[in-house]
Amino acid sequence: MVATLPDPVLCEYDTAYASVLCYGRARVLTALGERTAALRVLARKYAPTEEADALKERTVDAFRGRFGAHTAVIDIAIDTMTAKQQPVVTPAPRRRVAHDNAAPDLARFGNVPATYRHHARVVTPGDDVALPHGLLKWYEIRRGEAIIPRAFIRDARAFIHAEAETGALDLGYGLGFVILHYADARAYLIVCVWRHTNELWETLYTHDLTSANDGGFQRVRPSVDAPALCVWELAPAWHEREAWVRYLSSARDIDAKRAYLDDRLTGMV
Repeated sequence: MVATLPDPVLCEYDTAYASVLCYGRARVLTALGERTAALRVLARKYAPTEEADALKERTVDAFRGRFGAHTAVIDIAIDTMTAKQQPVVTPAPRRRVAHDNAAPDLARFGNVPATYRHHARVVTPGDDVALPHGLLKWYEIRRGEAIIPRAFIRDARAFIHAEAETGALDLGYGLGFVILHYADARAYLIVCVWRHTNELWETLYTHDLTSANDGGFQRVRPSVDAPALCVWELAPAWHEREAWVRYLSSARDIDAKRAYLDDRLTGMV
């Protein structure tokens, strides 16, 4: 199921969904070499290729689950595949235009370049950034096929620690989040903290991924007109807005703080 939808007949709600149905032949892989090779392919989806390919046969053979079982690997040869979906459809808003005013000429607005093709990106949470005066959640954003080098993530986290130690970061109430957006030509390191009860304050750093001369992360000091967040960065920001509202509406005790820190976004956005 993708989402619930308003519907005038079905108890005022219906569901949006997308599903795939595959037909084929399945076999359980018993040979240790085959099982290991298949698990390496699966691991490449969640780990850097060099780490996934380092999976050893003896590790697969020795692993036991909590109930003492091996990891079963099933190979499925697909013969046919079908799919169905009911997309999310929301009621169109009604726009009222005064009778004596002409409707706006929409051909003049929203003209994104025709060459642009939008795509979803992956948001994954990481370990908290524990600073002397704050505890920040950690998010990484990347293309689905991209892998952020572990060394780059370590450098980004170390940079945040160094900025906090020099006093360059005002951590407000000490709670917030960091977004590391690994884009095509540039990485964005966005530190967001809660201040003044309900305000989200942002500090932005960028890192040029195309330059041979690695200048590291550089702080961006916004002018009067400056970009805020892109569509992908807005996803964890909105999630954190909702989490902070729940915290503000709670007893704001230790349990509530733990609940805020445990509330993370993950998935495609």
